[in-house]
Amino acid sequence: MIGFHWYSRCMAMCLILLMSACAGVDTGEGQAMGGARNIVFSDPVDFIGVNFKTARPRQGEDFSVALLSSSADREALKQDLHLLGKMPSDIPLRVVGFTDSRECAGEECRELSLRRAKAITDWLIGMGIPSSRLAAPQGFGAERPIDDNGTEKGRARNRRAYVSYD
Repeated sequence: MIGFHWYSRCMAMCLILLMSACAGVDTGEGQAMGGARNIVFSDPVDFIGVNFKTARPRQGEDFSVALLSSSADREALKQDLHLLGKMPSDIPLRVVGFTDSRECAGEECRELSLRRAKAITDWLIGMGIPSSRLAAPQGFGAERPIDDNGTEKGRARNRRAYVSYD
């Protein structure tokens, strides 16, 4: 199931890259009012992101040991890094993090989700993405779940961090 999900996400990303290359991004030759560059994607870019083990990463812990599925999540990070390399450098981006509703409460959830987002931000910068390209990471805690927090599978999907358009 995880393999199929990862494969389908990768195929979708490849399609997006191909469509962006063909119809894609305004090259900036046409200027918007006020001299600002008008950047338009013909299709949304879908970063894969990663999922974390419950209550991880801990303060000071290497985030790679906190990933839910080390090999799949590392591959997802590599795909996201590749996608970032293909995007125009002036598109504002940030990494956002989330928790499930059972692993923490209140401010503790915001702090944990921020640690997740910061870990991915630091990794991207360490892999050569300029820090000026990324806004400060943001943690949303248990807000904005993408799956049911009543099941372990749903909670695992909600413990995530990914690159987002700012």
